[in-house]
Amino acid sequence: MILYAAGLFRKYGTALKPFKESSALVTDGPFRFSRNPMYLSMVVALTGAAVVLGTVTPLLILPAFAWLITVQVVGFVAGTMLVDRLTRRIGMEKLFEIAVLIAALGGITTGLLPWLGIASITGIIAPMVVFAFAMGIIFPLGTAGAIGPFPHMAGSAAALLGFLQSAAGAAFGVLVGVLHDGSVIPMTSVMGLTTSLSVAVFLMLLWRRPGEDVGTVATEARSDV
Repeated sequence: MILYAAGLFRKYGTALKPFKESSALVTDGPFRFSRNPMYLSMVVALTGAAVVLGTVTPLLILPAFAWLITVQVVGFVAGTMLVDRLTRRIGMEKLFEIAVLIAALGGITTGLLPWLGIASITGIIAPMVVFAFAMGIIFPLGTAGAIGPFPHMAGSAAALLGFLQSAAGAAFGVLVGVLHDGSVIPMTSVMGLTTSLSVAVFLMLLWRRPGEDVGTVATEARSDV
């Protein structure tokens, strides 16, 4: 149901993420019966898990899930609200590099703390909020730098970028499920490792192309248009 509903969003070209502006009202498929079929599907999945496991524990996740998502979204939105002002003040290149370092700090800290015996809610959520804040800066800057040089295929590039993000999230979600051992360590470790890998790739690209940066590319693209 979630994948079907997400596919309808992409079909009509509207934003899948709830904090982005919508460009169309989807009324087909499950949206004829519910305005939030994806959230409903999550509730149904947790209810099914409760029945299969014979315990109400999965249902107790719902309030915690809502709170965790809200806190992280606040961090992400804060980043997106500040990105324009910070870009004008310190430049796109410098801001992108700083945001990558902040994301590295949040992601790697999230991965390390449970191994150090700090597996409390605060110990997990606090660095994840820092990570989400950095992502709120990296996403718009990275998208501008990746799509800006190709204005003639911006739609296809944006769709491909969205697909890769969703596919990577699904793949790492499955990996966390396979590694699950009843603790938070698989989830936080995957987050820490993927963050470290992303930073390593970013540094490698900077080393291979020292004369170019996301700010230069995006600025040149805008001047060409």
